[in-house]
Parts: sequence; C-alpha cells; structure tokens
Amino acid sequence: MFFITFLAANDCDAFVVTNSRALSTSAVFVTIGRYTGNLIITNPVSAKGLPLVSVSALSGGSFTVQICNGHATAALAGTLKINFNLLQMV
Repeated sequence: MFFITFLAANDCDAFVVTNSRALSTSAVFVTIGRYTGNLIITNPVSAKGLPLVSVSALSGGSFTVQICNGHATAALAGTLKINFNLLQMV
C-alpha cells in the first residue's frame, strides 16, 4: 500500500483496508517499508517528521491503519509504503 501524507507535527490520519481474509480474531501487523521524507534519525537538519503506523480497528473483512507523525515540530511530508501481515489466530 502507498499513502501520500502531509501531516502536521503530532497529528494523525487513518484509512480502511478491505480484505476478505481479515477476521475479528486476526492479528494484523503493519510496518513502514519506505518513506520518501528525511527522518529525524538520519538527517536531523532537514527532517520531515517521524512516521508511525499502527492498526487502530479490526473487524470482519477490514482493518483501519492509523498513521501518526511523532515529531514535535516537523511536518510529515512524503510517500509511505506500508506493509501488512495478516495472521489467523486459531
């Protein structure tokens, strides 16, 4: 999944992923595969925020991915490639 974002410092946004294999008992793991902005960790002078991703809701057939900017002053500006793994709990 690709998500283009421009989030202010300490702001969040979310989107819903529809997947027929997602169950209310599933475990969903999301990670950032790529971010086109400069991270505070690697280039503090030209930082473009600190992207954080998580799953904020899960139901049968869909889940919600929340993207937050964890930086206190720099806006998040760039494209995120978000990966997810869907595990079925038995």
